[in-house]
Amino acid sequence: MKDYVPGLAGIPATESEISSIDGEKGILAYRGYSIKDLVDHSSFEETALLLMHGELP
Repeated sequence: MKDYVPGLAGIPATESEISSIDGEKGILAYRGYSIKDLVDHSSFEETALLLMHGELP
């Protein structure tokens, strides 16, 4: 049985150019675009292209 480790201790993590999270402000973004804006204005396919190629079509 594993010992309990609170928080992110022992969890591999790194910086990413694909997504960013600000938990205190409640902000999640993909490549600089807020998730709310993507949901409101982009299709699934457009968002997938953003994630893969770094820009919206």
